[in-house]
Amino acid sequence: MTAQCPSPRLWSCSVNGCSAASAIDVGACECCCSHYCWQHVDSPDHTCEKEPLDEDAWYGARAAELHAVYERMQDTALLEIAQGLRPNVPCEMAPKDTTSSAMLGGMHMHMEVCFADGISWLARIPRMNFQSFPSDITNALLLSECGTLRWLEGANIPAPRLHAYGLQGDAANKVGIPYMLIDKLPGRPFLGLDASPAQKERVYTALARILATLKQHPLDKIGCFTLSPDEQVQLGPVLGDRAGTHYHDGPFDDAKTYYASWCEHHLALIADRQLYAQYAVDAYVMFAFLKEQALAGAWNCVAPEHDSGPFYLKHLDDKGDHIFVDEDFNITGIIDWSFARVVPLYEAFGPSLLTADLNGLFGGVPGDRVEDELLATKLDGIVPSLGAVARSADIVRRLTFGPGLGMGFTKDEAVASFKAMLATLGLETSNFDWESWRMEYLRSHQHDIRLQLLEDRESG
Repeated sequence: MTAQCPSPRLWSCSVNGCSAASAIDVGACECCCSHYCWQHVDSPDHTCEKEPLDEDAWYGARAAELHAVYERMQDTALLEIAQGLRPNVPCEMAPKDTTSSAMLGGMHMHMEVCFADGISWLARIPRMNFQSFPSDITNALLLSECGTLRWLEGANIPAPRLHAYGLQGDAANKVGIPYMLIDKLPGRPFLGLDASPAQKERVYTALARILATLKQHPLDKIGCFTLSPDEQVQLGPVLGDRAGTHYHDGPFDDAKTYYASWCEHHLALIADRQLYAQYAVDAYVMFAFLKEQALAGAWNCVAPEHDSGPFYLKHLDDKGDHIFVDEDFNITGIIDWSFARVVPLYEAFGPSLLTADLNGLFGGVPGDRVEDELLATKLDGIVPSLGAVARSADIVRRLTFGPGLGMGFTKDEAVASFKAMLATLGLETSNFDWESWRMEYLRSHQHDIRLQLLEDRESG
């Protein structure tokens, strides 16, 4: 059994005198750049207009963020590092433009170092705004991606090479901000391109080869890579997910404990009203049930022995923009390895976001499996056992990317997603009624202290 864990708090409520944590899903206000708990986000204490930024304000906020980083960043120090690594080739910073969003992603910004021979590197910098993680988490995530890139280089996976890095708050970091110095890969993201069937097949065939290469590098624990103080690649704890629900647990020896820990982390956040506060009891019941299923091994739809390893590296945001392709749709590399982790075989090579029917996945209905089958067919010709895994039931994909990332769900959307998960787990749902199911679960779990407290708050 996994123990109940305390809930980590990334941000506190901005209202004076309030000791509550900010609501991760609804508490961040981009209008006043503040964080609020679930009670104060729509209260008179939150005095701004509470409206999403219009286009001009949105671009203005991004420009201000870029300008603030430009002010802090010591270009000369970064160029000295790059020049020291390629001493015979002059380099310079590419022109900076606060009006451009081309190099500003969801969690990172990028600045280009251009060498005289045409090679370019990128300074990959964690974004710095009111939603940035605290320094210890920022550094842990940066070291994890650094460790992952170093491991990928040794495994001969096409990905940016890591050349240098600096941590936030480290006196030895003369660049002044946290950064990674990595290759700039040629090409463009595959996601969103109007690929013909033949071009898509080319990409999927190349991706199948990459997955087959990852299969050749098994590991004995579940966790995230990191770099030790002497820059050795090590396997450390799991470091949360791309939704920002940060946690620090593991490494794990078995899949059941790993998935139960993921559920327990969400339960702790729900109990602390950091997630799903508008329907906390309902959300708690869903994740408590999923934790029970995890401990029972129900998340494994392949074979029980895979719960105890070996384990394999998985890109956690594999929806297609992580794949760079050239004009002929050859893969030039895989980018954006933040939050990558070592996981069981059936998650590492099972149904992915790239091949998902996202409307079905987030809409709580069974999606078509056409894209899953296409990638599985390509794997059949390289490692047939992986083809079988790729076309297996999408339990882990639906469980982790349904409730785990559906933080904007209404209660009705969450219930629909949960019903679809029950069906994916092979449970009968034809006559499913949420309120009846919920009441029965509450009756059978009346001794759960956290659940009792949530019920008391809801009824009070």
